[in-house]
Amino acid sequence: MTYPLLLQLSNAGVDFTCFGHPSAQDIFSATDFCVVGDSRIRNAFWLARQYRDEGFSNAILCPSSLSALLPTKIARLPSVGHHFLSSHRIRHNSNVHRVEQYCALGRPFLKDVHKLSTEEGFIPINPESQHIAKNLVKDVLDEPFIAVCPYAANL
Repeated sequence: MTYPLLLQLSNAGVDFTCFGHPSAQDIFSATDFCVVGDSRIRNAFWLARQYRDEGFSNAILCPSSLSALLPTKIARLPSVGHHFLSSHRIRHNSNVHRVEQYCALGRPFLKDVHKLSTEEGFIPINPESQHIAKNLVKDVLDEPFIAVCPYAANL
C-alpha cells in the first residue's frame, strides 16, 4: 500500500530511501527506488544509526506505531506521520483508504500532487518473478482464477 506514495515521491524527484523487512527489496526490485530490506529493521538503535550515518533530513512514517517513531527520536530526525508524537503530525482520516492516508504523509514534500493513473498504481514485477509466477500458475491452474487477500502483513 506504500507504492503510490513512493511513486509520487519518485516522480517529484524527491531523494528517498525506503526501509523495510527483507521482502521489501524483492517487492520493489523492478523499480528505481532505493530500498533497504533488513531483518534488523525492528531494532530501533540499528535503524536510528542508519538514519544518522546516511544523513537523512526527514522520515515519513507510514506505520503510526511507537516502534516506527522511536528510531527517529533516537536519531533526532524530524518525522512526518500520524503518530501524535511525530514532529509534523498529519491527522489520521479514517474515512479514506490506507493508500490515501499514506499519500497524505508525502504531501509536505511534494509541490505538485497529481492523481496517479490506474497503470501507475501497480507495482512493476521483474521479468524473473513474472516467469516464475507464470510457471507456477500454469502447472496448477488451467482456468481463470481470482486471488483474494483478506489479510496483508505489515511490510
